[in-house]
Amino acid sequence: MQTILKILIAGSAALLPVLAHSQEPVSRSETPAWLQQKITADEALPEHAGAFAIWQLQHHGKPAYLVISPCCDQYNPLYDEQGKLLCHPTGGIVGQGDSQCPFPADPGTPIRLVWLNPKSSVKQLDPPQLSKSQQ
Repeated sequence: MQTILKILIAGSAALLPVLAHSQEPVSRSETPAWLQQKITADEALPEHAGAFAIWQLQHHGKPAYLVISPCCDQYNPLYDEQGKLLCHPTGGIVGQGDSQCPFPADPGTPIRLVWLNPKSSVKQLDPPQLSKSQQ
């Protein structure tokens, strides 16, 4: 079962379209307190129970955070900088989220990795494609 989950997670990560080949990751000091608490809590969970990765993007000119669920048909929530749920732009059965914000990233802005679950066998990810201009 664990092998299957690792393959599914690695495969899902490999399918994320590329925005840019290299972006500087977000430092812990740049992340809001609520997000630091989530990361600490997820790091204490078993490998496939917590988030897989967290990305920072610009949504309507402000920082927002996309939390990539650990596996299989789960929505990936997007939160504003205060931790308020905005929508689910990706994930779900067909991978296109809840249709509330299909292209949440402001065009031309970077999508930066905040955190990658250290228990994951995947050690490097390319940013997801979240802006309509990137299509």
